[in-house]
Amino acid sequence: MRRSTRWILGILSAACVASGAAWATEPEGGAGKGQGRAAQWLESKDADGNGEISRDEWMTSCEARFDKMDADGSGGVTGEEMKAARQKQRQRRSP
Repeated sequence: MRRSTRWILGILSAACVASGAAWATEPEGGAGKGQGRAAQWLESKDADGNGEISRDEWMTSCEARFDKMDADGSGGVTGEEMKAARQKQRQRRSP
């Protein structure tokens, strides 16, 4: 594996962990939206519905995020693809 590919995968892994931690630490009822972001996030990742996220469920979530970022399907994510994915995410979050 090329050094740049390992670096990008490391960044993506860290981003996946950080995004999960950010969602999970938001107070219940996050920003006045009823159920709360943490509960919604957990429910969306908990494929078997047992109330917790297994390592496999977590990795599936991270792999899905990677696949969305890999716009050209090359099996790697470029800086431009990362930038485009961030812009899309910001647009979805904007009111």
